[in-house]
Amino acid sequence: SIYDQAGNAAATSQSSNTKALNEKVLPIITGTTINSANSLLTVTFAENVYKAINGAGNGAGNLEEGDFALSISGGVATIGSATPTSITKTSQTVWVLGFSTSGIANGSETISVVPAAGNSIYDAKANAAATSQSNNTVALNDKTPPTRNTATISSNNSPAAVAKAGSEVTLSFTSSETIQTPSGNDVVFKSGGAALHNDGRVVTYAGSGNTWTAKYTTHANDTDGNVTFTIDFDDLAGNNIGAASAGVTSGGNVTFDDTKPTITGTTINSANSLVTVTFDEDVYNATGGSGDLQAADFALSISGSGGVATIGSATPTSISKTSQTVWVLGFSTSGIANGSETISVVPVSNSIYDQAGNVAATSQSNNTVGLNDKAVPIILSATSNFNNTEMTVTFSENVYKAINGAGNGAGNLEEGDFALSISGGVATIGSATPTTISKTSQSVWVLGYSTSGTPDGSEAITVVPIDDSIYDGAGNEA
Repeated sequence: SIYDQAGNAAATSQSSNTKALNEKVLPIITGTTINSANSLLTVTFAENVYKAINGAGNGAGNLEEGDFALSISGGVATIGSATPTSITKTSQTVWVLGFSTSGIANGSETISVVPAAGNSIYDAKANAAATSQSNNTVALNDKTPPTRNTATISSNNSPAAVAKAGSEVTLSFTSSETIQTPSGNDVVFKSGGAALHNDGRVVTYAGSGNTWTAKYTTHANDTDGNVTFTIDFDDLAGNNIGAASAGVTSGGNVTFDDTKPTITGTTINSANSLVTVTFDEDVYNATGGSGDLQAADFALSISGSGGVATIGSATPTSISKTSQTVWVLGFSTSGIANGSETISVVPVSNSIYDQAGNVAATSQSNNTVGLNDKAVPIILSATSNFNNTEMTVTFSENVYKAINGAGNGAGNLEEGDFALSISGGVATIGSATPTTISKTSQSVWVLGYSTSGTPDGSEAITVVPIDDSIYDGAGNEA
């Protein structure tokens, strides 16, 4: 059937006469998995996939977040964005996509992942992945914890609201769903903010489904205070209620208490005008748990070697409460505090009571606080070297360039933080700004400068801080 020009017929048997068809199979997703935190999707393709097509017509480049589109259906959680928040590759076939959700997944949600467009993902032969895929969905993990519906607490003592050593305290609680059988320290009782004797371990659990009781027998070594508890149990899916689920929700309370209220902390505001006093329990002006504290219930004093400020009155000038345990006392001072002063606050005799009627002692610890340093740094001396090229400036305290986020001085000084001037004589100064700066210590700084003319000894060179430029460790501006 085929001849050359000389009439020779082509043989039906030939070499160099075969060629493979071009691959036209589209890349497809073969599997999609999710991590336990519901934050990463792992997408597996049947073959290597790429971002684009190179000049040779082959796939090239790593995929990017925008090459995928995410969607969610069912349940209560919603997806933060249809575009993944991050992407990494395990191999050219396996890609890990980051995403975020709003709301707590209950396991009914299904997340789907597809190529964002028909021209976003290619295989090595430049076949584009379709935007319709199978094996591209996965359910979110159930992350909805069980909730505690009710909790009541009482003791077998009379009255039931008071427990003493040997009393049996019973916690009755219900959950929003069936929970795994509590054990060990799933319920831990606390009193006065501290774990009870023997770590508050319960003696017995009883119940089933979502209704349970936990019992604990109090001990003489238990800490005084309101008896509270933490509950830490799992639903059948393994979601944890969390130990923060504590406190009575319906009826009853128990108090274990025979210790005087004490001050656990004292702080001062930056202006040296308010002292905040924190007690270890609720305190009142009278027995029986009644009456807010008054200014006259406290006595103030000030001390400190080297301090200069004095207190205006031993009785606070005002009082306000943040809570029944936290009280804010106003006071006034004379003189500028240098930070060496310590202010002390104590209860006046027979003036402050806890709910059980225990009176606070007039001797306390954790009841002192130093006044904030309000003394500005000053230059103690300034000396020039023999060659009239450097001035050594000594401050009364360590000084810094700026104030950090905590309100303290931070950073080394710079040339522009000082201004130089000269008067008298015949010599003049080269620049009002030092030419160099170095430090011997944080309080001693060496400034370079230059002069014109030959000094006759009657010149006086003056150095001052520039405004808003030099601060001490407490943030006071020079």
